[in-house]
Amino acid sequence: MGRAHHAGGLRGLSGAIFLAAHAANEFGGPSRKAFSWPGLTFAGRISYGLYRCHLPSFLALGMKGYPNEPSATELVALAVGLAISIAVLLHYALEKPLLRWAALRAGVPRPAPPPLGDPTAPARLVAH
Repeated sequence: MGRAHHAGGLRGLSGAIFLAAHAANEFGGPSRKAFSWPGLTFAGRISYGLYRCHLPSFLALGMKGYPNEPSATELVALAVGLAISIAVLLHYALEKPLLRWAALRAGVPRPAPPPLGDPTAPARLVAH
């Protein structure tokens, strides 16, 4: 079994997760509740930044020359923490402001806040 077999397995797993998420969104039920968990939705929001910075984080921490050589488990934990931290920073400092700027430039309406008297009212789109 070579690399192609493992890559195919990852593609299959990704496809299964996609189908489960689609079914959860389409049909509801307990899976919809699981996929709407705040931790997963937050991971979805920072996923592009995490994709962009995970490899440099792992490479940077994989370099030798530490005074007390950490174990592989410690290096992985540090790299994951560093990658998540950088992804969150990129999301809030770069990605969100750029998306907001692009939407304003394109004239995309923003959702209006709900009226003060009814906090459960759905948002309305208004043009600015």
